[in-house]
Amino acid sequence: MYALDFFKRLTEVPRPSYHEEKARQFFIDEAKALGYDYKVDSAGNLLIRVAGAGTTKDHPVVVLQGHMDMVCEKSPDVVIDFMNDPLSIYEEDGFLKARGTTLGADNGVGVALAFYCATLDNHPPLEILLTVDEEVGMTGADKMQAGFFTGKRLINLDSGQIGVITTGSAGGDDAIITLPITTESAYLATIELSIEIVGLKGGHSGGNIGLNRLSATKILGNLLTQYQKAGFDFRIQSIDAGAAANAIARDGKMVLLFADAEQAKSASEISSTLKSGDGEQLTLKRELKTVGGAHQPFSVSMLTDITYLLSELPHGVRDWQDEQVKLPRTSSNVASIKLVDNQIKIVVSYRSFDNAMLPMMKQTITDIVAKSSAQMVSAGDYPAWPPKEQSELRAVCSRVYAHLFGQKPLEVARHVGLECGYWERLSPGVDVISIGPNLFDLHSPTERVEIATIGQMQSLLAAMMAEL
Repeated sequence: MYALDFFKRLTEVPRPSYHEEKARQFFIDEAKALGYDYKVDSAGNLLIRVAGAGTTKDHPVVVLQGHMDMVCEKSPDVVIDFMNDPLSIYEEDGFLKARGTTLGADNGVGVALAFYCATLDNHPPLEILLTVDEEVGMTGADKMQAGFFTGKRLINLDSGQIGVITTGSAGGDDAIITLPITTESAYLATIELSIEIVGLKGGHSGGNIGLNRLSATKILGNLLTQYQKAGFDFRIQSIDAGAAANAIARDGKMVLLFADAEQAKSASEISSTLKSGDGEQLTLKRELKTVGGAHQPFSVSMLTDITYLLSELPHGVRDWQDEQVKLPRTSSNVASIKLVDNQIKIVVSYRSFDNAMLPMMKQTITDIVAKSSAQMVSAGDYPAWPPKEQSELRAVCSRVYAHLFGQKPLEVARHVGLECGYWERLSPGVDVISIGPNLFDLHSPTERVEIATIGQMQSLLAAMMAEL
């Protein structure tokens, strides 16, 4: 299977966000070997031009679009250098998976399918449009200039469910919250309590947020709040949770110092009061250790601010587009808390189908942050992609899918951030749909792609290319 084999080769190429240079060269080398023309813009986006072939060679251009980067997440026990190491992949029960890391099927399989279309006997002129940094704010699409691609029919290959045509997507933004480190010079501690969160599913903060999965960041905030309400005398030595802005925080750990041993023991017996809506089995690994002496933990004011922010920053679904199918209209994700450059950094990713809701969400977060010592900046919003009433691409895709597989595909808008809103901005009137194979647990180490649906996508695209 061409696309599967192509993608397997791609898993040997490191391609974390902000560092797609090896992947871009991989795609350029493929284009050169096949005799295709290409160009790269100042942001690092790549466009590959393929002449038409067969019965549709003189038809209007079709753009096949995906992104080069991948979310790099791993299980705590896995050792990997995502900048240099290949992924360890394997097939199991009809799925392609990676051992203890994200697979990068989002969006590597989509890119592989774009290259597959170029090998067909019948296809219109193609522009394979590959962007950088989609997973970290879509900055590649945001920096692209009008005219970089010319086609007015664009198929985005970054969806994750066969038999579904995505017709619209949410817009969003990331709030970057920073809190300068201040320490207490000589806190007299007797006990160190370390708490590690395991057993959460994590997942995509758009596609999975409606399932009410637990977030490690919110669990840490919940525990800190309970300790403060209990009147415990403690400080934060270290705290860390989450990773990518568009992933629900799956792992987290904090180390606390207690002045009183009995209070530390009591704290170690307190559990999170947050409940999962998706059957997760939360485990809190706790360890008490005698330390004694003077320490330099985060200050009391930092403890207060961190507890307040993790507790009060909005997380989950704010309102629903369609609650029956668990499709949110507006949501937010307290994605991570990290120590970066001598400051605590908290990232909140929020999104909505309604562009008017984005400034309202930003104001809500701004008001919360203003009650602390933290500062907030915006990573830069990306536009929603509102569905169109009429679409030639949607009609062709629906008709061809029904002919091939005996049933009509669903046509849905998705609560994820796709780059499609940028294409309407750059090329008003462009006809856009998004399709893809079955992907599961995106942005987590259990990410997988159903192999048979890659073959179905090849069949669907081949039939579409022969008609468009």
